[in-house]
Amino acid sequence: MTNGTIEEQLEKQRQGVSSLSEVAEALNKLGIEAELNDEEDAVVAKIGGIEHPFPVVLTSETEDTHLIINCQVLKAGQIKEESFGEVCAMLLDMNTRINPFAYALITDQDDENQSNEAEWPIVLTDRIPFIDLSIDELNDSMESLRTALVTSVPVLRNAISG
Repeated sequence: MTNGTIEEQLEKQRQGVSSLSEVAEALNKLGIEAELNDEEDAVVAKIGGIEHPFPVVLTSETEDTHLIINCQVLKAGQIKEESFGEVCAMLLDMNTRINPFAYALITDQDDENQSNEAEWPIVLTDRIPFIDLSIDELNDSMESLRTALVTSVPVLRNAISG
């Protein structure tokens, strides 16, 4: 392999990712299974465990200024009703340890298709600038997501087992 080839590869990684189709392509190059959905308004990926990976949805704002990353870790219905408030408090506390990601509950106020409370997703979410986004920055964000998932495992286990 010549230096020119290595330099070309490094330059390609520094180049910007400016569309959702390029995000899907970049994630696949990074070893993350990803594809553009049929409507071409989101990238659907999987991250984490081999047997039970976490679903990740990446979307862009209307103005394409930010890439929004949501990784579903639970559904509200998976948490016992009597411990829901306590689990939400624990997840809120986790937000200080999993920066830049944070926990969020996607309700019918966020998505009109989410009418069933038991199906409301609990997600790790982040929002990164989509302007001049490089493959390296996208990789860093996905690594931060992996770290947030690993850091959150004890709280998630507790949330499910009650």
